[in-house]
Amino acid sequence: MAKWAQYKEFGAGAFRLYLLLGIYRFFGKRVLKVLIFPIVFTAFIFMKNARRASWDYFARLYSFSNNPELKPSFIKTFRHLYSFAISLIDKIGAWIGDITETEVVYKDEQAVNRFFESLKARKGVFILCSHLGNIELLRAMATSRKEKIVVNGFIEAERTQDFNAFIAKMNPDSALNLIPIKDIGIDTASHIKTKLEEGEVVVMAADREPSMNEKGSALLPFLGGSAFFPKGAFRFLKVMKCDFCFVFICRNETGKYDVHVDYHSAEMARNPDEVMKKFVVYLEKLVLKYPYQWYNFYTFWH
Repeated sequence: MAKWAQYKEFGAGAFRLYLLLGIYRFFGKRVLKVLIFPIVFTAFIFMKNARRASWDYFARLYSFSNNPELKPSFIKTFRHLYSFAISLIDKIGAWIGDITETEVVYKDEQAVNRFFESLKARKGVFILCSHLGNIELLRAMATSRKEKIVVNGFIEAERTQDFNAFIAKMNPDSALNLIPIKDIGIDTASHIKTKLEEGEVVVMAADREPSMNEKGSALLPFLGGSAFFPKGAFRFLKVMKCDFCFVFICRNETGKYDVHVDYHSAEMARNPDEVMKKFVVYLEKLVLKYPYQWYNFYTFWH
């Protein structure tokens, strides 16, 4: 079993999500950010594995970049965990449509324009993302362009029912379809291909090795070490024969959301190994830019 699958993220769970939603709607985002502080502090004390993984992560960042601001410390580890909690609040804001167009900052307007032009032409786009930042803010992208995006995303099978119910309760018009990861097969591939042909978006995270098939991974250089990345996401992309892009959405120093889009035509998808290498290089650059928004709290490196 992949290492990440052995740990539960401390923000997961239907009860916690509903609790956060209730506080968000009742008191607002700013109050919620204050209220979760003691929760994160408790997690920081008792979640030894997450704390250790965060420390090791910053040690690797420091060694790779030689940047003294990234030298590991307990304060940085706490900030890292708190950033993850804040990302859950951002998710809720995105799902209920509470993030406005003034909060979105596009870092590559040309790539973003290509993305929306494809959707307007009813050409689906395959998005590769990671657990860096907050891909849920795709909805904020659509809001900023006054467009509607229908998103098909993948999620661990045991969490699909809870999330589908939760998102439907928050916003029945969210246009988000969640697909269990364990169910990916010929029927799923055919279904997703149809969705792409109808001009919808398919999103798949490409930074965690498969939980049930560790042989389906490739070992690649990443931040000065070697880490496993899933081959399946890139092979799946090749089969779809559609345009694709890497998308990362991260909070900046002002509290707004930087949207990074790297758009590619379907021709490049013919070589999944090359796409994987490009993805890892792009991810590495952005992890250094947004170090506190890397949400893989386990031993990532081989």
